[in-house]
Amino acid sequence: CGLWYTEAPPDPNAPDRAADPIGLPAPGHTRWLLSVIGPNMDWPPHRTNTIDYGCIITGACDLVLDDDVVHLGPGDCVVINGANHGWRTGPEGCTMSTIVIGYADTEPVTLDATGPTAVEGRA
Repeated sequence: CGLWYTEAPPDPNAPDRAADPIGLPAPGHTRWLLSVIGPNMDWPPHRTNTIDYGCIITGACDLVLDDDVVHLGPGDCVVINGANHGWRTGPEGCTMSTIVIGYADTEPVTLDATGPTAVEGRA
């Protein structure tokens, strides 16, 4: 069963962003990421010019959106289509696999490249 699709093949003339320090792909290019987020961490809200196909492998986390918080556990999948979002883990942390596809956009990226921060007192 198809869960999500794109309607255009990658642009073979798109510039390569291999030197991009945070690894965001150029429009039409992809990255397959494995993210291990430790216990009690907050990844601040951010937005990228990407479509992200994510799947929780182990542990659990909250996907923090502008108007909602969605709890995700092993086997849960999510598609983030350029939306502002953040991540928050509990005491066990989580591991997720994400395929990221770059797209062209006129709005600037608002990514906090500092990454996740520990939250004291959360157990």
